[in-house]
Amino acid sequence: MKAEKIIINKISSAFQMMKNPTDEWISNNPYFFEEVDLDEAKEYLPAFMIYITKNMKEDPQSMVYMQLLDTLNDYSKCKNLNNKNIGLWYLLSAIQRKAILAFLGHLLHNQAGNIDIEELQKIIKRWENC
Repeated sequence: MKAEKIIINKISSAFQMMKNPTDEWISNNPYFFEEVDLDEAKEYLPAFMIYITKNMKEDPQSMVYMQLLDTLNDYSKCKNLNNKNIGLWYLLSAIQRKAILAFLGHLLHNQAGNIDIEELQKIIKRWENC
């Protein structure tokens, strides 16, 4: 089984209650997470991670890819449950956080984009320490 399929299965099984927008919708809404509350973000996050897993090699400069990394970076910094903008970590189960870490680890080892590896490692470290 290819690594992409393993990551997609891990994400899908961790997020039982997820929205399934089309790939076209996702590609047309790279800034989606800037405008939604945390409950909605939790429902859409797996679809965006799956989209990136499937498409990052064909479109390594994708705004969806770049914006989701920025979003996960922001979410990794919040340690305050009362922060309604970026406190997503508190809404996630341990299994969901592990799926996000698996996704980020996959990006670290397979990313085709012009991503700062050190910054990606910092994001992963913050998710590990949440």
